[in-house]
Amino acid sequence: MELTEDNTPKTARGRRAARGGLARWVLLLAVCASFGDPAGAQEDKVAIAGVELTGSVQVALRQIAEASTGWQSAVLKDDRPRAEAQLEALHRLAGELGLPRLPDVSLAASARAVEAAEAGDFTRAAWALEAAEELDPGRSETAFAEADIARLQGNLPGALTASFRGYGRLWNLSWERSLWLQNLILWGLYSLLVTGGLFVGLLILTKGEALIKDLVDTLARWLGIPLAWAGVAVLLVGPLLLPYGMLWFLLLWSLLLWGYGSKSERWVLVGVWLLLGLVPLGVSLQQQRLAALQSPPVRVLDALSQDRLYGQLIADLGALQAALPEDVAVAHLMADLHRRMGQWPQARWGYRQVLDREPSNAGALVDLGVYYFLQQDYGRASTYFEDATLAAPESAPAFFNLSQAYLSSFLYDDSRRALTEAQELDARGVSSWLAIDGPERIQEVEGGFGRIPEIRARLLELSLEPLKRGAAGVAAAAAVGLFLLAVALHLSRRSTGYSRPRHSLSLDRSGGGLLLKVLIPGLASVQEGQGVMGYLALLLPVSLLLPPLASNWAYPVPWGYAPGNQAAVFVATVALVLLLVIRLLVARAGENR
Repeated sequence: MELTEDNTPKTARGRRAARGGLARWVLLLAVCASFGDPAGAQEDKVAIAGVELTGSVQVALRQIAEASTGWQSAVLKDDRPRAEAQLEALHRLAGELGLPRLPDVSLAASARAVEAAEAGDFTRAAWALEAAEELDPGRSETAFAEADIARLQGNLPGALTASFRGYGRLWNLSWERSLWLQNLILWGLYSLLVTGGLFVGLLILTKGEALIKDLVDTLARWLGIPLAWAGVAVLLVGPLLLPYGMLWFLLLWSLLLWGYGSKSERWVLVGVWLLLGLVPLGVSLQQQRLAALQSPPVRVLDALSQDRLYGQLIADLGALQAALPEDVAVAHLMADLHRRMGQWPQARWGYRQVLDREPSNAGALVDLGVYYFLQQDYGRASTYFEDATLAAPESAPAFFNLSQAYLSSFLYDDSRRALTEAQELDARGVSSWLAIDGPERIQEVEGGFGRIPEIRARLLELSLEPLKRGAAGVAAAAAVGLFLLAVALHLSRRSTGYSRPRHSLSLDRSGGGLLLKVLIPGLASVQEGQGVMGYLALLLPVSLLLPPLASNWAYPVPWGYAPGNQAAVFVATVALVLLLVIRLLVARAGENR
């Protein structure tokens, strides 16, 4: 069985994640229940983590927790009718709260599907996997679970297809997408840096003998041959004994070999030194950004932007309000969320807060007008809708709602004019709205939800500001210092009569030389002094080798269900074999000329 990074079976990790998701719902259930029986007081209000919840919302949250537990129980008992009934209840309850996606329950469903497949019940696995997709469409873990089920069935092409689909779905998940992009950046930086280290290794291989002889000849003038060899050995090998020894070893050699390289090779070394100065700072900045992206306030923003209701939602909303207590965009978002959940009194209070600071906020004006329209206060609703049309003349919902408020007030001419304005702005939308019967045709505006990017940017700006100061200056100083040191060493070499650069290794046309050209990318180019070409020849295989080793360098993606690394290993193996064949053909063609 395949193991995850923490050496637990992948399916066991999926079960553990499923239990964690359910545990959050059980905790939420216990919190709601601790305030008494909401059914006996439907409009009682309580504050959980600083977020006010009415009795009806408490009931809905409790019922979601109960339905998710009931669904899992039905799956384990292979009771499909009961499972479908519980699934329908989950859809209905989450829809009533305005957040129809349930990621925690979807993750549990994926784990149950794999458990059923391991037991040989592929029929039950199929409908459990179908439920996982319904509960949170487009989730990567569902595709990875499908890949495991296909593998258990012996369908390897289907397993690979599902795995690649899972990676493609990363773009549907805000946090995972951000983490994936940061890993791509990290992959590029480490590919460049590791390639630089290997490039220095090629310089050692081809020019190291000349450097060692020159150093021994110089020291022998004062110390004698035996002590000169001992001193050179300590100088060149001693850095390996230090912490991060390989880094210091390669850095020292790159400085000493500066005078032995061609102009092209020196430019590559300068680039490597710049990377050595910039990459640590870039990674530190990246880690700080990822910590901010993982924080509860940003996590809840990502979930709300995708209509996801998860077990920690209420607690994370409290953290968001604590992080930006006076932010008007946060107040607008919370008002929208209260409206979605049916908590109109709290929504009305929130919209008024927004309008106190932003009197021309069209979204808040429209939604406040919707509240009064539903209260059948058509005069006040008309006032807010009129103000919204003045604040946002391009808003079709504002004109449409105004036409409906006029119509309910028997102002038919005014209603017709407002409806005409709305149709000119969005004829198709107005036609669909008119097809809805009753007050439900009134259009709400997601102005607060539309400000999620604004809130997210503010949170990230606050978290990253301390790290940005001075970072560029330190990196530039480090790179310039290394460059000046290399120049000083080169001038010193010239003043002490070092010999001209010689190659320590020659590539003849024998079988051994051909094999070296094929197996060591960039070796032939470095022999000819073509540093850039040698570096690029190394870069491709290094970039192919790093993804299968991602557990050693990449930020771990918090998969609810781990995908494994089969896809990365497969792609890297195929690509490296093809690259080796191409290099062999090119080398033979060159030998025949």
